[in-house]
Amino acid sequence: MDFGTKLQLTRKERISYLLEHGKTGAYSSMFAAGLVFTILTVADRFNPLLLAWAFILCALGAVRIYFLHRLTIPEGAKQCSENQLAQYGALVAIAGFVWGLLMLNSGQGQTDAAMNISVIALAIVATVSMTSFAAISSIYCIFLVAVAISAIAGIYTVHGVSGLYVGIAFLVSFPLLFASGRRLEKNLTDSLWLQHEVKNLADKIHEKNTSLETLNKSLQAKQDIIDEEEEVARHVFNQLIQTSEEPPRHCQYWMKPMLTFSGDIIQLARGPKHEEYILLGDFTGHGLPAALGAVPTSAIFKTMAQKGLPVHEIVNELNSKLCELLPTGYFCCAAVLMIDSDRNSATLWNGGLPEVILTNQQSGLTKILPSDQLPLGIQLSTMQASDTTHLALENDDFIYIYSDGITEVENPQGGMLGHDAFKEIIAQPASDNSRMKTIRHAVQSFADGAPPSDDISLVEYHCIREEVSEEDQEFSGNAILW
Repeated sequence: MDFGTKLQLTRKERISYLLEHGKTGAYSSMFAAGLVFTILTVADRFNPLLLAWAFILCALGAVRIYFLHRLTIPEGAKQCSENQLAQYGALVAIAGFVWGLLMLNSGQGQTDAAMNISVIALAIVATVSMTSFAAISSIYCIFLVAVAISAIAGIYTVHGVSGLYVGIAFLVSFPLLFASGRRLEKNLTDSLWLQHEVKNLADKIHEKNTSLETLNKSLQAKQDIIDEEEEVARHVFNQLIQTSEEPPRHCQYWMKPMLTFSGDIIQLARGPKHEEYILLGDFTGHGLPAALGAVPTSAIFKTMAQKGLPVHEIVNELNSKLCELLPTGYFCCAAVLMIDSDRNSATLWNGGLPEVILTNQQSGLTKILPSDQLPLGIQLSTMQASDTTHLALENDDFIYIYSDGITEVENPQGGMLGHDAFKEIIAQPASDNSRMKTIRHAVQSFADGAPPSDDISLVEYHCIREEVSEEDQEFSGNAILW
């Protein structure tokens, strides 16, 4: 940025500097006048004209102080006109002219010491006053010109042509002083410009911080509303989906949602002849949009299971309803399992979920049952009994149904658990007739605190051929855990 532009942008700061240091300069001028009068009186003799000279300078100093005091107004330089600066320049010119008249004291029978003291005093005043007028070099130039004119005129009046060598010295030294004053003005302007930029930057930062704080408060208020609405939605959703019954001891499940709402659903129900039905569904996506499909799915499954209908009919109804409700691109990977009342056999339908695992605690044999059907909600079709898989069950069999979220668990390094590692976990011996605690611990240890990348769902069914207890007769439940 060029110097002229900086002068314009720092005008307020420069005039504030002038007002502050101008008063100091006026006091200094009054003190210097009294000091020069005292030194010359002691060094030579009392001169009434010199006393009048000192008195005039003190009076001018008082006028300058009064003028600067009135010029110090609210908002500072923004209300300081060019006319006011011209008036102040006139006062400075008068003071410079009076200072130059000191050279009149170098004649009229005065000693050479008096002349030397006068010259030295003018040189010191001209140099020191540079700091008072540094903010506006034009005023300093007015002061120097006034001093030079009156000093040369005084020397010529007293000494004639023979004393003009002193005047020539003034003419040589004063331009140098003015150049120094201009340089000081430039340095001061650069410094004030930097202060101006820092202040503007600080103001912008403060404005941005204030705006950001206001925005944060607004966002927090909106977030509070969203949290409140989400809590209400979750409560209503639980009332629509969940029941108060706990699952029986021989059927355990684990759910860990990625977000507040889970897109997975687990439902347990009992038929009229003590058949046991299990549904695990994994809807496309995450959160509330994915979870909404669980409402009709739960209602249809419970109603049809409690009537003891075959698995393929339940699947047909679920598929028809979800094809009607779900938008294009949304579907539900699901598995429906029905265990007969004596727990000798089971019927499985798997549409899009990972393979169902059947393993025996005693023999150690494991059977993998992969998905062989399309997920629900993709295509209208009629399932037949032949589209299901019939399983012969042995005592102490374990059946595991799970969503892909459990095999896609990642650790902090980005490594994925995978199907093979999950099968190895399942192959470990069961304790307390259940591997669920072991599986949960192993999966969570692998994740090592990393957040899930998908909803996690797992059902463990333990086939125990004992007399059906009263608790097992109440086989009914579900899971939409938060």
